Amino acid sequence: MTKLRNSKINEIISRLERGEFCIEDFDISFPANSVELAIITFKPYPKYSFRIEESYEYTDNPLNYFGPLNKKDKNKTIKTIEEPGDYKNYEKNRQKNIDDCISRISNWVNNIHQDLLAAKNNPVLEPDEIIENFQETVEQKLEDPENFFDKKEQEEIRNQLDDLKDRVTSLEKQFNIPAEDTNTIISTIEKSKEKLEQYPKGVWYKTTGTKILKTLKTVLTSKEGREFLLEMGKNLLK
Repeated sequence: MTKLRNSKINEIISRLERGEFCIEDFDISFPANSVELAIITFKPYPKYSFRIEESYEYTDNPLNYFGPLNKKDKNKTIKTIEEPGDYKNYEKNRQKNIDDCISRISNWVNNIHQDLLAAKNNPVLEPDEIIENFQETVEQKLEDPENFFDKKEQEEIRNQLDDLKDRVTSLEKQFNIPAEDTNTIISTIEKSKEKLEQYPKGVWYKTTGTKILKTLKTVLTSKEGREFLLEMGKNLLK
């Protein structure tokens, strides 16, 4: 027999049905002998789960410090454990009562929906090989990353960046890049020049160089385009 009354179980099911999904999208259990009153798992992605937990936490009892603790010495707490939470992947929050716990289910379902929508364009989910290779190359080949560029080095890099701008312009026809995207790339390259005097070498390559690569990557999606990016990353460090 479950700990929760049928009316509360029905409220939980109702909350799950109101959102973007249906009850069949969830595994639900109501343990009888556990601190957990309810466990809900999103079937397509089991990493998404929601739990209601009830437990007792001991309070200080100086008058009976050496004696046995009584039920009076314990405070009942009720919490929700949500994955994902409102702003973190894992959140554990104390609630006032069971009704507040059940009301959190709607937020949790919405958080799943938002996470799934964001995953499509989330660069964190799929690390890019080109960017990783470039940053690793910077660490391996740059001998004095904490030093600043001298005047000669700045001039050499500016010339490289001007050559890159010319190549980007020629790529507009080769890869059918919209003129608006070409202008964005050229603007990024121009801004990177301004930071040559401001940033140490390692910082400039890892931030500004990466920014140029990422901007190019958004429009060069073909196999040939990725090969160009790999070549460009190597040339930046010459």
